[in-house]
Amino acid sequence: MVAIVSHLAAFGDTADAREQLRLDWSFLFESILSDLHWSAFQAGTLTCLLNASDGSTVGRLLQPWRNLLQDNSQIAILGLRYHEEMDLPRAAASEIVDFYTSLAKAKSAIQSRISSRSQLASTQRGGNAQITGEWWSVCTRGIKALHGLEPLVKQRLPVIYVQNAEIIVELLREAAAGETRRVNQWGEITLPVLVQRRGTPRISMNKFCRIRTAQGLFGAKILNASSQGLGISSDVTLAVGQAVSVELDSRNAIQATVVWTRGSQTGLRLSTPLSSTDPFFGARN
Repeated sequence: MVAIVSHLAAFGDTADAREQLRLDWSFLFESILSDLHWSAFQAGTLTCLLNASDGSTVGRLLQPWRNLLQDNSQIAILGLRYHEEMDLPRAAASEIVDFYTSLAKAKSAIQSRISSRSQLASTQRGGNAQITGEWWSVCTRGIKALHGLEPLVKQRLPVIYVQNAEIIVELLREAAAGETRRVNQWGEITLPVLVQRRGTPRISMNKFCRIRTAQGLFGAKILNASSQGLGISSDVTLAVGQAVSVELDSRNAIQATVVWTRGSQTGLRLSTPLSSTDPFFGARN
């Protein structure tokens, strides 16, 4: 996501820049979702720690997690300027921005209240409950942002993204309700384990293939690929949910399902993921 947004910043928000990146909007959507998952997970973690603390212990509990207090929200917010190109509804984009904005504010409040000795200053301890309440609000906004994306995620991405969202939402609900059971008497927190995402990156391609459907066989070009899916370009319009076979010159057909379409471009989810060592990734043309 940083690379895409940096490219836009360098070349400006022009028609040429958008055309250069027209193949990467689906990747930007996936990157923003991944960043949202991580940021929401941070919010749940920090809120659970705050729930288990008071004015005299919050610094000690948060000390091992101080790296999470850095505000990295601006890149994601900048990327969300292109919500229309990602086919992301304005309302859903606004909910994500609202979450990031509230998270950044809450992080700033925590940083300003922790002294160099990692404890709240004695004159500020009375505000601990207020700060915790603000974090409950952050968690609620995170739940709303994740729910707003759920229909698109189910349509476009592998099921592990939906599963991780469900795990994170449950953590946020616990945190927003003031739960403390994840934090033991020594300040150690037990966090849920997320489902591992794909292990191979998306790579750009320019490879001819044939797409076979119930209606016939036609030519297409593979534009990008990962172990989980393919991005193709063709003159034939496919329907979301349609089963297809991707036929290459040097191997058997790959079975896939259409998960999104945008003009001449189509996203396919593979029925069986490819290994990272598959020869397919070594033949880009």
